Amino acid sequence: TRDEVVGHNSFEFSFFANITDREKFLTQYNSYGFAELECQWKRKGGYKIHIMLTSSRIELNGDKFFITVIKDISDRKAAEERFQKSFALSPDLMLIIREHDLRLIDANTKLEEVSGYTHDEVLGKSSSEFDLWVLAEERQRYFEELSKKGQIVMEALLRKKDGTQFYGIISANRMELSEENHIIVIVKDVTEKKKSEEKLRLSEANLNATINNTEIMIWSIDRSFNLLTYNQAFHDFIEKVYNRKLIIGSRIFEAPRNEIEQDTRDRWKERYMRALTGEIVKIEELRWDRYFQFSLSPIIENNLVTGVSVFAEDVSERVERDRLLSEANTKIGELKLMALRSVMNPHFIFNALNSIQYFIAQNDRKNAISYLSTFSKLIRSILNNSVHNKIKLAEELEQIKYYIDLELVRFDNKFDFVLDIDPELDVESINIPSLLIQPYVENAILHGLYNKKERGALKISVYEKDDSVLFEIEDDGVGREMAMRIRQQNFPKHKSMGTALTEERLKLINAQDVVSFEIVDLMNDNQPAGTKVKIRVKS
Repeated sequence: TRDEVVGHNSFEFSFFANITDREKFLTQYNSYGFAELECQWKRKGGYKIHIMLTSSRIELNGDKFFITVIKDISDRKAAEERFQKSFALSPDLMLIIREHDLRLIDANTKLEEVSGYTHDEVLGKSSSEFDLWVLAEERQRYFEELSKKGQIVMEALLRKKDGTQFYGIISANRMELSEENHIIVIVKDVTEKKKSEEKLRLSEANLNATINNTEIMIWSIDRSFNLLTYNQAFHDFIEKVYNRKLIIGSRIFEAPRNEIEQDTRDRWKERYMRALTGEIVKIEELRWDRYFQFSLSPIIENNLVTGVSVFAEDVSERVERDRLLSEANTKIGELKLMALRSVMNPHFIFNALNSIQYFIAQNDRKNAISYLSTFSKLIRSILNNSVHNKIKLAEELEQIKYYIDLELVRFDNKFDFVLDIDPELDVESINIPSLLIQPYVENAILHGLYNKKERGALKISVYEKDDSVLFEIEDDGVGREMAMRIRQQNFPKHKSMGTALTEERLKLINAQDVVSFEIVDLMNDNQPAGTKVKIRVKS
């Protein structure tokens, strides 16, 4: 306080924070009768501040006095320190230029990297001696605007010491440093950015050219159904079909003029709303006697759906090609099945004729006549169904019974046969691929039951489950493994075509119908007890 210092010697309450600053002050004063010094000042509580200390000697009524002015410059010093830190750590080139003569006072460490000059080459020199500007008109505009406004930000073509040119953004501000006007200049090298922008511009130009030269229609809308962009194909289509002009920013839903346009508006509004919820919508439909494929995708910015982009392609030719190809494949499959049946039917006939020959050789007139009667029914059934890919379930079962009757006579009733048909099954209305289960029944008799010493049993179950017809062909014969060993022992060189033909038929049938089958080896006390074949046909 005033009372604490008035009348006291200044040494009793020395304000100087550093003894060195006190000695500087006294040296200046004693030498010139005047002193001016920036230093740290110590307040009574020990808190330090920055001050500007100005002191002069005067005489008054014969006495000599110090007249001292103390100015608190702590805020200015703090700002300067922050500036110096930013200056040193800036990722861009920073220059300090004295305004009245444009001489470079200081530059940060980015000087050589950006400009190619060293500090020794430029400090203290006028900016014109190391002119970075390539275009004189840009330099002139820079200084004119700086002089007028005191600050400027502009992009310019600049030159390094070695002549290499680069694009830079120059920002400059006039500011006071140490009570003198200076210009703080920041030079940011944006060459790579310019190159990227140019590549992007060329890419956009190429993209626009591609978009407008494609036959695919492309357009986009915002959340309010306003048109954002469109290509030439979409423009031409709308003009031709609807006789309307497209305008960027206008609503894609204009007032419908008739029921057809109202229907189109309603359908597309529903599609746009789905896409605006984030869904990718793909639709193929027939319009104007042409097939179109539409793909709607949400436009997402900052995790928000801001609009919808649409791609529409006329795929009529592709659809027609697919239809013709499908028809051709179906026809080929039908012809293959017919050819396979023509191979399999003689196989059945051959076995049956062998049996008739056996009865005749044995002079078994009764069995020969009975066999021929059943055989004629089987042949008639085969001939009637051989040209059809599908037959009624009732006809397939009747054909199977004829075949089994023949085999029972042929093998002297060596096995019992049971046909179990679900009474709820409408065998007259269900159609299945012809000759579907016969090969598996034949395998059960010839390879399973025939090789069994004791009397055997064959059971065929037919029922419906989960919209499918299920066949189960079960025998209690010797099993697949034993049958294979017997066949290899008795006919080592014989190559059976029945299994291969059956597998080929299933592959072709599966191309048109959903058919699956499973073979289960039955066991009793870990011994083979027969075979069960399960066949499922989608009804």
